[in-house]
Amino acid sequence: MKKCGSSVTVTAIWNDNAIGLDHLFAHRPPHLFYLLLFLSAPVFLPISECRALDANKIVVVANRSAADSLALANYYMQKRGIPAQNLFVIEAADKEHCSREEYVQSIALPIRKFLADQDPMKIHFQGILSMYGVPLTISDSGLGLKEQAKLVELRGKARLLRLRVEKSKPADMGENQALKKELDQIETRIADISSQENSAAVDSEIALVREKDYPLASWVPNPLCLAYIGKKPAGMPAGALMVSRLDGPTPGIVRRMIDDSLAAEKKGLQGKKAYFDARWPDPGNKELSGYAFYDRSIHRAIGPVGEPYV
Repeated sequence: MKKCGSSVTVTAIWNDNAIGLDHLFAHRPPHLFYLLLFLSAPVFLPISECRALDANKIVVVANRSAADSLALANYYMQKRGIPAQNLFVIEAADKEHCSREEYVQSIALPIRKFLADQDPMKIHFQGILSMYGVPLTISDSGLGLKEQAKLVELRGKARLLRLRVEKSKPADMGENQALKKELDQIETRIADISSQENSAAVDSEIALVREKDYPLASWVPNPLCLAYIGKKPAGMPAGALMVSRLDGPTPGIVRRMIDDSLAAEKKGLQGKKAYFDARWPDPGNKELSGYAFYDRSIHRAIGPVGEPYV
């Protein structure tokens, strides 16, 4: 989802797929959504909403135009017991990158219609899995209509302020300084908007696919973030879906990932080492929030694994 602080991916576990939910963003940037592979563990949601994701609550998205995408989707769904009606097939170009227009027409609008038809009350589907073959990133296509309109408004205000500064008299020193300060602030805002890009990860945009109106430039707050429980920061969308991706360099590797995850769940971890990437030392039972709360979850996952770990 979008930037509000540093970009740290929070990983919620959903069977063999890590749900990439950067805990402070609603979409962006593209590099955060390459697949992370973990095994079964709880989904990290607000404490009051902790619950497992049932197979029938997951929508699997495959790309008919990409070889093996549909076959892998069916294989995964059969192995995980996901109902056949939860499969949604898009027809997007078979490439890693797409334009904003391609994303809207070939991916976002079809998925939005499917969700509206199958789950109009927005209470059934909770997660979306992007399958191998679904484009990865959306190229920057310039400012959206909202940003363009805001620029027009700000540039109009700036022109009026410049005229007032030019016409102000030397005796009006205080007023002149106030006008210049306001003009500087507006010009800074114009520069900020003009420099913003709207490239994004396809998966992070899909998280907001039910939201029809949100800014494309920069980042927006994530309504699933613990730091925002009970708060409504400016620009935060009403809701977001959990989104994951099952992907890899080749179809064979993706199929192996599915099989290996099932085998590990059945037989347990067989390797000699387990790796955990936490930012801080274990904080113990201190009251935490934000990044630190999620970071402690990583430390708590170490316990059942035991030694050795890194």
